[in-house]
Amino acid sequence: MSTDSNMVPSNSSDEYSRLRQQIHDSLRRAEAQKNNLKKIDHRYSIFNIVLGAIATFIAGQSIVLEKSPVGTWRNMTTISSLFALGATVASGLHKQLASPDLLAEASQCVAKLKALKVETISSTFEVEKVSEEYQQILTEFSKIDC
Repeated sequence: MSTDSNMVPSNSSDEYSRLRQQIHDSLRRAEAQKNNLKKIDHRYSIFNIVLGAIATFIAGQSIVLEKSPVGTWRNMTTISSLFALGATVASGLHKQLASPDLLAEASQCVAKLKALKVETISSTFEVEKVSEEYQQILTEFSKIDC
């Protein structure tokens, strides 16, 4: 019985497949989190801009019209300040839910997982080396769901 040196033992083949699948699943989860963070970032940015613009418009109209566009000066400043408050709250939520640091970290995680996935294309990659790199990525990006 001769053994071909290019053949991989079946248990080793399972290791290769299992590691490839883990990397693929982690990449998929990290990409999903990154895309979700980008959506949240976009939504809150738009919301913040719109609320700030409305507050500025209401306050600015009183100067242009030389009178309060929404009743008394008290009403105008109350409405304008409520929109400004909304913009401030949206800005705070934005920083909490989609911080630029977390978005950058998710992007880095995705990039490293993609590079690792490319390494596993060849059926002769070193399982131990790739596994160590994979564990290092998981540890380095513990805030990211990968």
